Amino acid sequence: AKFISFARRRLKELYPYTEINDTIKNITQDEYTAIAHGDNGDYTYDFIIDCRGFPTSGDFDKGDYKFPEFDTVNSLLVFQHHHPYTHPYTDVRLHRNGWQFGINTAHRKAFGYLYNKDITSKDEALQHYLSLNKDVPIVENEVKSLSWRFYSAKKAIDNRVIKMGNKLFFYEPIQGIPLHHYCIFTLIIIDYMATKHFSVVWEYRVTLNGFLDDWHTYTPEDAVNQYHNVIMDRYFEIVCTNYIGNGMNSDFWDITRQN
Repeated sequence: AKFISFARRRLKELYPYTEINDTIKNITQDEYTAIAHGDNGDYTYDFIIDCRGFPTSGDFDKGDYKFPEFDTVNSLLVFQHHHPYTHPYTDVRLHRNGWQFGINTAHRKAFGYLYNKDITSKDEALQHYLSLNKDVPIVENEVKSLSWRFYSAKKAIDNRVIKMGNKLFFYEPIQGIPLHHYCIFTLIIIDYMATKHFSVVWEYRVTLNGFLDDWHTYTPEDAVNQYHNVIMDRYFEIVCTNYIGNGMNSDFWDITRQN
């Protein structure tokens, strides 16, 4: 949260920009422009980077996303314990229904219990969650829950509209893994918007890393999308690798290892 406020302030110092506060309902485009349609008006740009968060069920129904054959963990129970925590690290523990994270700040710690709702019921998960954390004064009616789908966009770029963040993909909250990808992918997107053709920088990023050796046969848009899909397949394989080595015997671990 602090980084966001710092980045916005610093960007305004380096590259003054106009900030518009509005609720964007949908985005349209033509060959030359992209238009964000908000409650208070329409906003026209050369490109729009769509960071509006998780896709809606309507977005999924349009066929713009692909889904892996199975989910690992797809649900979460989380409780914020407002108490000083001074240890300088986060923690992870495996359990019979998935795994749990502990993320602390100076004044609170979040205990997040991850499980697969198609294997473990919410009630069973909650009771196990409480038993695992007997030393934490968890208040049941303050435990938040959520579920998600595994997905990635079939196209990162659609002409003038570029998906990023949760609009682009989400598998599960091992989000330390794709940080390197986000950095590289952002550079590729900037290169695409600035040139709309392959620069020397693009050729270095793609060919030296073993992607799209025949990159010159693609349009810029198709090449970025192909690169994105290769990375998404590799990222999902990394997620799966986290689950194959555990010897714990339970429905969750047996089913996940088999898949």
